[in-house]
Order: sequence, then C-alpha cells, then structure tokens
Amino acid sequence: LITGIYLGLGYYYKQGFMMNTWVNDVYCTGMNVEEVNKELLQSAEAPFLTIQDTHGNIYRIESESLEMEIDYTDSLKALFQQQKIFQWPSHVLNRTDVELVPSIHLDVERILAAVDELDFVKQEESIPKEVKIEKTQDGYVLISTLKNRLDKETMHAYIESVLKDEVVLKDGLETGNYHIDLSDADCYKDIAPDASQMAVSAQWQILEPYVHCGIIYDMGDEMI
Repeated sequence: LITGIYLGLGYYYKQGFMMNTWVNDVYCTGMNVEEVNKELLQSAEAPFLTIQDTHGNIYRIESESLEMEIDYTDSLKALFQQQKIFQWPSHVLNRTDVELVPSIHLDVERILAAVDELDFVKQEESIPKEVKIEKTQDGYVLISTLKNRLDKETMHAYIESVLKDEVVLKDGLETGNYHIDLSDADCYKDIAPDASQMAVSAQWQILEPYVHCGIIYDMGDEMI
C-alpha cells in the first residue's frame, strides 16, 4: 500500500508541480504549467512608464500604451523539468519558494509614438531651427536656435535600448514603473548650420562690431 501510494503520487506529480511549491507567492501544487502561468498573469500588474527630461520634469505614459505581453511559460517549463518526481516525500514538510521572471514583449514603436506626444517633445518641435539677425529695443542681436536641441533619433535609440534591458524589465514589474532618465541619453545636441544659416552668421560677424559702438561728436568745448 505504501509503495502504491509512493508510486502513485510520483506519477501524479509527473503532470503537475510538487506539493508545497510556491512560484512568486502563488500556490502551485498539482497545477500544470499552463494553469500556473494563468494564475501568475492574473496577479501581475502591467507597469506604467515615466520619462524624465533633462530639466527633471517627469511625464507618465499609462500601461495601456505599452502594449506589454507577459508570459511565464518558458520559465515554468524549465522549473518543472527540474523536478524529481520520486523525491516528492521531501516536499511534504519543506516549502519550496521560487521567484520567476517572465518573458516580456513591448511594442517599442507604439511606446516611441507615445513619447513623441509628450509636452516637452511637442514643445521642442514647435521651436524653429533658425539663425537670424533681429532688431530689438536694445539694438540688433543674433538669434540662434540651433544650440542644445533634442535629437529624437538619439532619444528613440536610448529608450529602445533601456526597454531591452532584462534588469530594467524585471525592476519595472516589481515596482510597477519603468523609469527612463533622458539626462543619461546625451540626446540634446547642437545642430550644424546649413549654408544659409552660416551666411547669416558671417553677416553678423561683420555687423557686430558696429552694433556696440557709439558715435561721438567733437564740438570743441563739448563732446556729444
């Protein structure tokens, strides 16, 4: 009878996880991979994304825009294959706790599109890239908007690289927030002027010495 029970439970655990098995705090005894995966997905919360610009402002993108797909199947299969079914008696009194990281897929293109709709990106795009000489109340000045401009291509590449980092993905699931700081991205750069903008700068070099000079009239006893 004892032998029959021993063999019977051994074959039983050939179809499901051992007794006293917990994966990410989910009780898995007797459940197969598909069933455990379903339970884990029900308890997992999709994180949101925060983008921090170089001025320290933080912008939030909700989880719906991340189009995240989470799946524990591969990790669970690997765990299940490690089981030694006829060693089930050792699990009767000993609890087994396992922390598994799922495979994660993000729709990066959709995320980048959401980032492009953030206020700081839209504001950056609204500023024309130009070099011009303008008259003000204080005289003529050279105005250039080519310095320290957001390079969207560099920003996109950095965000994509961060979202492919397994450590970042794991931390995001645990904290409920993927956080990306653009001050680490080196995505603000000076734009090289084109020929017409260089011509304006050359004109300014000629004009500038006269902008700040004054005219003195020598009236003999009086200087005006």
